[in-house]
Formats: sequence, structure tokens, C-alpha cells
Amino acid sequence: MLNQAYAFQSGKRQGKAMELMMFDDYGFLLWYIHKLNSETRTWKNAAHLHLEELLQKGENRQPKMFCPQCHKKPVEFFSLLSKYEGFSIGSYYTCCGDKACKQMLCEMAAGNDIEFLHFKFSVLRIFYSKSDKRRVANLFKKVFELPGPLTRQFALDFFNE
Repeated sequence: MLNQAYAFQSGKRQGKAMELMMFDDYGFLLWYIHKLNSETRTWKNAAHLHLEELLQKGENRQPKMFCPQCHKKPVEFFSLLSKYEGFSIGSYYTCCGDKACKQMLCEMAAGNDIEFLHFKFSVLRIFYSKSDKRRVANLFKKVFELPGPLTRQFALDFFNE
């Protein structure tokens, strides 16, 4: 269990909480954990241990929003319809794991390629555009039923659920 939010003590991201960065700067957290893992140490510091646990918890969150297709089960996937300008992203383009619900989204794509992604924070790393990252992070906030502006404590509580 994460006891308290961990904020960076120095550098460009000084004062920023790791829990909030899971939504805003996931790529940096991945880079940082790889940097920490590549260092030859006999022990792991508090930041290393905290970040390992936080990243693991980001992979095991259960969405609270129900499938907009069948209204029976919580959503598991969001779909991406790739366009030249970016991606179509929104809570309506989500579904549970049922084949019929996925098929409904495929039919809405009108023959275009559609990709289904799990609601795991590691998915955030595939988006390069800052606006796409922000849109996906906002989608995550919506399906996990989080308030608009997150605080450190609320983000910490979310990852500790």
C-alpha cells in the first residue's frame, strides 16, 4: 500500500507527485523506472519502491463506468479509430469484453480499422501527441469516475483502492 503521495525532490519535475504524473507524464515515469532499474545498487530507494508499486497498480485498476453498448458490465476496452489528424477517442467508444459489444463498435467504424485497448495505464505510452495523451487521460478519469482536477491525495487514494 502506498502510504503517501511521492513528489520529486529536485530537477525539472520538482514538487510534482508521481500519482498525478501517471495521468499527465506517464512516459517520463517509465523512463525513470528504467533508469533506476539499470543502476547497479544493492538496495532500492523510496522513490524506486514507490514508483514500482504505483506502476503495478496502474495495470490493475477496474473501471467503474458501465458499457455504453449493453449497459450490463463495466467497460474493459476503449476503441481507437485512427485518422490522419489523430484518433477518435471518447467514452461512447468503450465496451465490455462481450463479442456483441465489440462488434457494435466495429460496425460504427464503417469498415475502417479499429483497435481495442485495455484500460491499463501502460497504454498511455503509445500516444505521442500531447493532445491525444490528454484526451486518453481524460477518458481514463471518466471511466474510473474521478473528479475533474485531481489532487495528490485523491490520486493516491485512487491507486490504493
